[in-house]
Amino acid sequence: MGSWSALWEVQQRDGDGNSQRGDVYLDGVSNSLVRAERRIVAAIGVRDLIIVETQDAVLVAHKDHVQRVKQWSSTSRPRSAPSTCTTPGLPAVGPLRGDRRG
Repeated sequence: MGSWSALWEVQQRDGDGNSQRGDVYLDGVSNSLVRAERRIVAAIGVRDLIIVETQDAVLVAHKDHVQRVKQWSSTSRPRSAPSTCTTPGLPAVGPLRGDRRG
């Protein structure tokens, strides 16, 4: 789970310390990793975040707490839900509770 922070450490960064990939808009952002696979990701006035948008999930976490994603996924994921996340480094999560998109 800490691989996102490790990736930020080794990636090329801009003058504000940001590593970005995909359709990303940053304004007043520093020391963050922001990745977008399918949609636009906009971040404004934040720092030290890991923001990753994929087909399956969106992760927003402070770099110091990205390890807690594994803890969240093991307690929040419905036990009967199939694992649908296919993105390396993100936990396998099923459909969100209350998701009405069907």
